[in-house]
Amino acid sequence: MGLLDPLSRLLDPGGRRARQVWSSGGHAHIEVRPVDPSELERFAERLEAKLGDHHAVHWAEAVGTVGRVVVAFDEQAASADEL
Repeated sequence: MGLLDPLSRLLDPGGRRARQVWSSGGHAHIEVRPVDPSELERFAERLEAKLGDHHAVHWAEAVGTVGRVVVAFDEQAASADEL
């Protein structure tokens, strides 16, 4: 179970295609599903906090305007797919 599983309702409503992930050099750009603008700030805070709890994550920043979360992580400790 990945860290984003509890947020799966917001990340993948209605059984859409898998989330797109790009990773290189200890940084990952992970697609997030559209969130209602009135909920975006709270969603971003929860997402960043949840990812920040992962032992391999150095930092995470949600960029709601482009539907991505950017994560710096230790590639030796976890893969982008595990995040």
